[in-house]
Amino acid sequence: MSWIDDKARVELARVREAREKQVYPYFREFETGGLHTTIGGQPIVNFSSNDYLGLTNHPKVKEAAKRAVDKYACGLSSSRVQATTVEHVELERRLAKWFGYETCVMFTTGYQAMLGTIVSLADKETTLVLDSYSHA
Repeated sequence: MSWIDDKARVELARVREAREKQVYPYFREFETGGLHTTIGGQPIVNFSSNDYLGLTNHPKVKEAAKRAVDKYACGLSSSRVQATTVEHVELERRLAKWFGYETCVMFTTGYQAMLGTIVSLADKETTLVLDSYSHA
């Protein structure tokens, strides 16, 4: 056995113990989406969501999502690097105009935004300062 096997066994034992005590905080199964949901039949307020603006249950957002599924199925089968939609391009065009820029790019996640901008704008001589709001 290697040191990594030993470490994995110790961690797995810790996870099993936490699950037995019902204090394991990861991979809790939400039974619905949105701010108010249930876990194990118990109502909770979901503070772990990325839905900061509460738009996931907005009727207009849900209708737009249904139209997108009708048009594109359940995805483009690739990332935006390889394919995009007319809607993505139009949104970027409108946002660029609104903010007074020639163009802009939308990222799907905060992680992708951080990675995309840092890799594009920084080099080995660049010092980056990130605050507590910079999370992904």
